[in-house]
Amino acid sequence: MGTKTYTPQSRRKYLDFILIKLFLINAIVLGGLWWYVGPLSGVVFAKIIMGTWIYCAIVFVTPLLILFFNHKTKAKGMAIFLEKVVNVLIFDLKGIKSTVAIDDIKEITICMSPPVFDKRIDWMMWGIYSYSKFELKDGNIVVVSCLVWDNVEEVLPPSLIRRKKVWFPMM
Repeated sequence: MGTKTYTPQSRRKYLDFILIKLFLINAIVLGGLWWYVGPLSGVVFAKIIMGTWIYCAIVFVTPLLILFFNHKTKAKGMAIFLEKVVNVLIFDLKGIKSTVAIDDIKEITICMSPPVFDKRIDWMMWGIYSYSKFELKDGNIVVVSCLVWDNVEEVLPPSLIRRKKVWFPMM
């Protein structure tokens, strides 16, 4: 598996591509409005554009930025390495390393938004965010952001994994 850590590719997937998609949707909607209604006066069209952008900024972009920076601050300095041969996870939490055997993990809870949990279309644009809580048998809990490791279900045994629906997946 190799080392998992926060990378620029994580930023592209969880912030940049979502903002580009939102911009394209707005451009298509405004282009459709222009085509359907016809040419409008400059003031009316400017008001429609500003209203659309303000609405999108409040409803879509603000929660997205809150989630991204919340996950980014928690993910900074975190690295995870999985040794498949000996079934050991090595968590490096800002310089403090801890080695955990897969057998020492009591449960892994993956907290995700309702659209992803139910495998539906995500209309809020921030539904791909999730985080994993590794509950160890000694009572410790390690929380890992999707910016660090987003394919926990593909690597670790399914018997340990429990999916949980969370409306706004803040860590």
